[in-house]
Amino acid sequence: MTYPLFDSEFVNWQGDLDTRLKDGFDRSIRDLGVEGKTLLDHYYSGVSVFGMLDVITRQHGLMRMG
Repeated sequence: MTYPLFDSEFVNWQGDLDTRLKDGFDRSIRDLGVEGKTLLDHYYSGVSVFGMLDVITRQHGLMRMG
């Protein structure tokens, strides 16, 4: 599948996801090595930020801080 060169809604979605990872788990998308293509695939298939957060936390075995 091809994606647009720039999509401001995707940028917002990715930023929201990264913020939630940092706030809840003190980790970032980059820290976890999540590939950009994976994020794009999930975003364009309609996965919400919370859905993607669930996917990432399960894949990496993350536990909430605090």
